[in-house]
Amino acid sequence: MDTWYFVYGRTPDLSHAEILSFFPHALRISENTGSVHGALQPENIHRLLGGTIKIAREISGSIDVDRDVFMRLIVRELTPEKPFGISRYGRAPDELSGIEKDIKKFFSATHTGIRYVTAKDGDISSVVITRENVQECIIICDKKRCRIGKTVSVQDYEYWGKKDFGRPVADAKSGMLPPKVSRMIVNIARGYKKNIRTLLDPFCGMGTILAEALLTGCENVIGSDTSEHAISGAKQNLQWLNNEFQPSKNRTISILCADAVHISAHIPALSVDAIVTEPYMGPTAIGEGTLSESKAKDILKGLEKMYIGCLRDWDKVLVAGGVIAIALPVYIYPKCTYRVKKVIDTCEKLGYTLLCSPVLYGRDNAKVKREFYFIRKGMNYGSC
Repeated sequence: MDTWYFVYGRTPDLSHAEILSFFPHALRISENTGSVHGALQPENIHRLLGGTIKIAREISGSIDVDRDVFMRLIVRELTPEKPFGISRYGRAPDELSGIEKDIKKFFSATHTGIRYVTAKDGDISSVVITRENVQECIIICDKKRCRIGKTVSVQDYEYWGKKDFGRPVADAKSGMLPPKVSRMIVNIARGYKKNIRTLLDPFCGMGTILAEALLTGCENVIGSDTSEHAISGAKQNLQWLNNEFQPSKNRTISILCADAVHISAHIPALSVDAIVTEPYMGPTAIGEGTLSESKAKDILKGLEKMYIGCLRDWDKVLVAGGVIAIALPVYIYPKCTYRVKKVIDTCEKLGYTLLCSPVLYGRDNAKVKREFYFIRKGMNYGSC
């Protein structure tokens, strides 16, 4: 069977967690790459993933760095007169510096010719690969040993760009998760709870999580929010999604005006398989860095109370063994980082099981980041 390399995007920890939801035995081989051994159809699996930029078929497993060997392995994968490029991940050794020029010289000597595309910061983007029809090899290095792969599938940037920027309603203050991250979180939830028929987002904002749930096959999605603006935007976006992408004719969509702490008053008991959500994270002033640490701690105390109230109420609508994927805020200050730790400490008392360590998400310089937690209703359903 073949070995496949997955190249991750800007959120590699989430991306690898997403791969594990499909392939539990996947390996993390560098910060931005993972590997899967087995039979798969790369283009088909790529359509389902939000966090994988490229999929490559292994040419050679971990081998010592030898320039001549690498030349032979890469040259035999290339078609003359078609642009090629090499992307590097991990710590690329000096011995491979400038190998693209040597490959070009080799083809020039055979009178066939070939053009190489320069990798920016060691990596050729999926946009360039698609637009210029580039045949790409990737090199994944760890100290003095490397792996080589041939890219066979790249992320469809037009598909994701359309969902992100083409939808009719957007609001930076109401639903901050982009479609790719929303897709990853939905997929990870699916890894813990198979056959999710009904998915709820009690802080639905513009409906991004609901949209990705529909596109991954959920039969019923329910969204709620206290903002009429958000509810209107979510309805318009999901109607647009249905027109543009036609996820299915047999999906049901419900958008409610309801408080997330009391959602059980609006939804039948034990009717939801999974809850995937990014709740209210606090005022925008936190992200702008204009609030004092003492004020931030007071805000977090209030958020903790709300989140615990949500978990208590959601138990009423979630089926036994149902899964919650929730983003909780992390406030970054120069001398201390603040979390809503009490929420997780209370989970077991409320009858939930923490499934795995939280996954951090956010830009390097962000003052507010998110930690994604995955928890299961019930104490006897196991964990990761």
